[in-house]
Amino acid sequence: MGNVKLHRRTVPPCSPCSLRELILQYLKKSKKKRVLTSDLEALVPGMTKYDEFAQSILQLVTDKILDPVSAQGTNQRSPELHNAYSIKKQHLGKSYHEEIRTLQLQLHPALQLDGYFSLPETTWRKEKPWLHKIDSYLKEQGFPKEETSPAERSFALLGDEKWISQGGGKSFLERLQLYEAFKIAGQADPLMFSINPRKLTSQKHLHLIVENKGTYSALAPFLTATVFTTLIYGAGKAILSSISHLESQLNLPSPEYQHHLYYFGDLDYEGIYIWYLLQQRRPAQPALNFYEALLDEEATKGKEAQRREEKAVQAFLEHFPEKKGKNTSTLLQKGYYLPQEALSTKKLHQLWMNPFWERL
Repeated sequence: MGNVKLHRRTVPPCSPCSLRELILQYLKKSKKKRVLTSDLEALVPGMTKYDEFAQSILQLVTDKILDPVSAQGTNQRSPELHNAYSIKKQHLGKSYHEEIRTLQLQLHPALQLDGYFSLPETTWRKEKPWLHKIDSYLKEQGFPKEETSPAERSFALLGDEKWISQGGGKSFLERLQLYEAFKIAGQADPLMFSINPRKLTSQKHLHLIVENKGTYSALAPFLTATVFTTLIYGAGKAILSSISHLESQLNLPSPEYQHHLYYFGDLDYEGIYIWYLLQQRRPAQPALNFYEALLDEEATKGKEAQRREEKAVQAFLEHFPEKKGKNTSTLLQKGYYLPQEALSTKKLHQLWMNPFWERL
């Protein structure tokens, strides 16, 4: 039966794309409800055997993407094809699922593709080349044993040093649950703090982290009169990554030097949750005297939309005396909160200068 006669008009040869993919691309772009077999033949790259072309069409019929139009007759070749087919648009979107199943059998076992079945086909098309490159890397080198920067790892994996940070690589690797496995070092912003030079020669160092800039600015002038080595501006959730720089920025490494962290944030679900996440990274005590002073101030109604993370709230309230813990829980449940700014500068100063800290 020889080769298909080529007209070469719409789509050029697209190796390594499969013939099936080539036809599917054409069908998806077509605005017509029917397609002529001769139009599909015109798409086929040079030297394609008729049998390959026919099998692709028949498979699309089996997949219910194409439906023969009997009234248009057949081409009387072997395998026999109809001269025209109806395009079942509703089934086109599912056609790439078979690609996913097929590729899954070929890739490194660490690359699990189940998530793509619920993602748009455009995501699959965009990320499929990435999967092939990650697969080649893993089969040749395996997972890295040493941690390195996002740029260096990005270049090793994709040949593009910005792929992880700017090209979608981070979310791609996280979705496949491989980000940590590739040992990509975090690039947190530098830690922002004021320093008490009188304490730098000590072995034991206290650090007060405050969530908001206003409280930081109010306390900073009094730092050198306290027993604290630093006053740290947490900047909300930024502290969760930047705190890793504490010892290196001070040039006071652990365990040679002892570091004790205290945290003071807004008395609301978000502030509590930030403390909780920080606590999971390294020990950080709630600055209890500040929080207890906050409870003496008038609470504000609002922030009802904030989500209550039960584990975070319970862990936080365990640091309070039982009665105050219950009062705090009730206050939050009723939709009230207390911002750090509820404490005046004078009150903040008094609390920080309290002999309580000397005993820590």
